[in-house]
Amino acid sequence: MAEKLYENFGFEVTKAATAKFIQAILGFVGIIVFARVLGPTDFGGVYLLISVVGVLKQITGYEGAAKRRFAEADIDNREIVGAVGLFNIAVIATTAIAALAVERHLVTYTGLENAAWLLIGLMSALVLFSPYQTLLAARGLLSRQIWIDTVRSVLTLGLQLSLILLGFGASGVIYGTVGATLLCLPLTQHALRVKPSIPSRETIQSLWEYTKYMVPTSFIGKVYSEYDMILIGFLVTQNAVGYYQAALKLTVPAIFLSQVASSGLMSEISNLHSRSESFSRELTNTLSFGSLLSLPIFFGALAIPEWLIITVYEPAFRSAATLLVGLALYQVVRSQSSIYRQTLFGMDRPDKVFRIDAVTLSLNLLLGFLLVVEIGTLGAVIATIAAESLRFAMSASVVRDSTQGVELYPRPLLHQVIAALTMFAVVTGAEHVVASRSVVALLVVVSLGVVTYFISLTAISSQFRHTVRSILQPIVESANN
Repeated sequence: MAEKLYENFGFEVTKAATAKFIQAILGFVGIIVFARVLGPTDFGGVYLLISVVGVLKQITGYEGAAKRRFAEADIDNREIVGAVGLFNIAVIATTAIAALAVERHLVTYTGLENAAWLLIGLMSALVLFSPYQTLLAARGLLSRQIWIDTVRSVLTLGLQLSLILLGFGASGVIYGTVGATLLCLPLTQHALRVKPSIPSRETIQSLWEYTKYMVPTSFIGKVYSEYDMILIGFLVTQNAVGYYQAALKLTVPAIFLSQVASSGLMSEISNLHSRSESFSRELTNTLSFGSLLSLPIFFGALAIPEWLIITVYEPAFRSAATLLVGLALYQVVRSQSSIYRQTLFGMDRPDKVFRIDAVTLSLNLLLGFLLVVEIGTLGAVIATIAAESLRFAMSASVVRDSTQGVELYPRPLLHQVIAALTMFAVVTGAEHVVASRSVVALLVVVSLGVVTYFISLTAISSQFRHTVRSILQPIVESANN
């Protein structure tokens, strides 16, 4: 019998989530600096190009297929790596031909003179790097995968700032990303430790059976994630788009833990499912703590939305306060639905994910349009919450019908809600007591809320205490050695 991928899944997720937070901080710093140094025109051009690459990147749906197959028991991983290499070459060649064919349009769209070559370089670097990073998670090296990506983030920011100061301008942002990505490729290959071999026809066929669902699913997911912004910009104003982005940025940490855990869970389930073994315990444990961060962030946003928005940004963003609460609630639902989604991928059911995502997107398209026309920007947020709730309900229903012994609403989840409500009461009371609305006062109140939440959770949840001990034990043992 093959060994489990993760000896201590909670510890692995904690290390990975820490790296995710570092990446978020670096990304936030980078966006602020680039916007100020480059100016709105060049800054917009760079991120238009990055958006184009993001959409094109969805054709690499084979990396999800490779991750699923790589995690299976009794499969030749060398052939998987070899197949990924062949797919990468094909994607890079196709991208280069297409980009050069529409070079003039890319220049007009982005305002960057060498847009086609920048696109080819960025796409090539990401295609060579991303699939192998994905395979690290399939090997059970989840935290190593994300820490390599964190090293890439550090190198990226350093190279970008250096190239901009050397006079490369907007192109320096792309060159820095390409350079840092290529520099980290050897780290990924070394960590993977699998040499490629020529894939058999059966291996290619196996990957294709999964990829044919992954590519359209990825495209649908990309449209789903960008739809609110496009719709608000089209039907409302650019200011409204700014409010939405400002609110969304503050809720991003809510999903980190769930994203990291569900990514590792997918590989674990794939491994167990391929051996016809139950994965209900692994799934229940992940569901138990997937919302560990999203719940306190939602109740914190509910308690002091306007104070948070005005302090982090400025009074001109006051209108984002209501959006902040709605988007924080969306992240709570998403922190659970993403786990079920990755579970279906691990169960080798990308067809189910595709159908669920198609229905979800259809609801968001229609309801979002109607509500934005009727009530403005908040309508987009309400539609997104409704669509994500539908995705959660459909995904959970499929998993429940296919798996025995899974607790859809584990007790630790209830404990987190109670702890978050306790935190809400404390923060709301503290807001009325504190007269100042300074940054220092906000930090004090937020810190009080965080401490209250985790003390309350520790007091009422024995499973949380057990999880914390299991995570801290390897750290303590490592320090003693």
